[in-house]
Parts: sequence; C-alpha cells; structure tokens
Amino acid sequence: MIYPARQQFNFDTAIRYGPIVEEIERSRRKESPVLEIGSGGSGISDYFSGQVIGIDTDFSKTGTKKNQNIKYIKASVFKLPFKTNSFYQVVCLDTLEHIQVNRRREAIKEMLRITKKGGKIFLGFPFGEKSIRMEGRINNLFKKVYGKDHLWLLEHKKNGLPKIEDVKQYLLDCGIKENQFEISYNANLLCWFLLHWFFTVNPGKFLSRVLRLAYKQLFFLLRINLPPYYRAIFTIKK
Repeated sequence: MIYPARQQFNFDTAIRYGPIVEEIERSRRKESPVLEIGSGGSGISDYFSGQVIGIDTDFSKTGTKKNQNIKYIKASVFKLPFKTNSFYQVVCLDTLEHIQVNRRREAIKEMLRITKKGGKIFLGFPFGEKSIRMEGRINNLFKKVYGKDHLWLLEHKKNGLPKIEDVKQYLLDCGIKENQFEISYNANLLCWFLLHWFFTVNPGKFLSRVLRLAYKQLFFLLRINLPPYYRAIFTIKK
C-alpha cells in the first residue's frame, strides 16, 4: 500500500481501501489490472501502484487530481463496456448505496459478468441503523456549517443503505453459492464519525490541521477494527 502526501491524504478512503489493497498485493493476480466501479477521480489508485481502470458516470463530481496509474472510462455499472470474463480484480466500494434499491441486483449481476472465473469482487457499503443515525448527525453538523446537505449523505438517505441480507440474496439469485463469498467489516463507527467531524465538517480548524501532522501514525491507530462497524465488505470469488 502506498501513501499520498500529507495534504492529499484522506483518512476515510485510506481506511476503506487499505485492506483491499493489501489483499490484492498478496494475491497471485496482483499484476492484473484492477477495475474499480465508482472510482471517482482517483479511488483505489491513491493507495495502489498497479494499473487501475476507473469507471464512473461523472468524474467531474470529484476534484481529486488524476494519478498516472488510472485510466478513466465513463460508463454505467448497468452496462459495463467490457467482454464477459474480462477482469480478475473488481472493486466497488461505497457505491451500492448510490444506486436505487430496485437496480442493485442488476448492478451486481453486471459486475459478476465481467469478472473472470477465479477472480474476485470486493463489494463494500455502509450498513445498519447505527450507521444511518451517525450519517444523519454528520449531515446535520455539515448543514449548520455550510448551509446545505452533504451531497453524498443526501444520496445515501434517498436510496437507503444496503442491507447485508439483501446483498446475500442478490448473489444467490445470480448463481453465487454461499461458500463463494465472505463478509468482513471495516471502520469503527465512532472513528468514522470523528474523522468526518474533523475533516469533512471542520477541515480548517486548528485541531484538524494538527492531526494531519502525524497522519500516518493516526491512520494506523484508526485502523483498529472494533465494533460497531460502519461498513461491510463482501469478498466474492467467482
């Protein structure tokens, strides 16, 4: 795993991508290109040195500077512009909650289509009532400071956070057996809240700037993975 410069380091995305990058780097497929669905301007390429193909419907929503190892393709998750069985490594993190509930199974089916036999999909998303309440608190704080809702959190509320049982059923409906996927959990909910309080709601405050001075040490501390969790990650083996 690589680390962007201190001023470009995003604690939330680093925690999100860290375990995925480490698993890819340990795998025998680490030289294969990674397809990321919903990558935005950089996605996993901030933390992974290998080749990344980033899929998104609108890259202009994220102002992150493009890395040299990512190639942009503007496309929809419902119609990915690739042949069947094209990739060994497919990543889709914190994107499912931006898709309408009645189209989530369709999106997963398309991810499975372009994944090679023997390949993996890393599918992660925030889940649960506690996460819904915590997101609501951050959005309310954000609104007090900036006078508007946080764009991404507003979409989460509109579409509803995915449910683990529903995602399991989508996979079964698509022909994936229960022994083909594992569920892990990522980001302590209190840590998630504090990160967004410091760096989303109050990024210019003195304490937020001080915390950035030891960003690598703070990152390792925040990676302590204890419940309650904000995010579930499905590792799906095709």
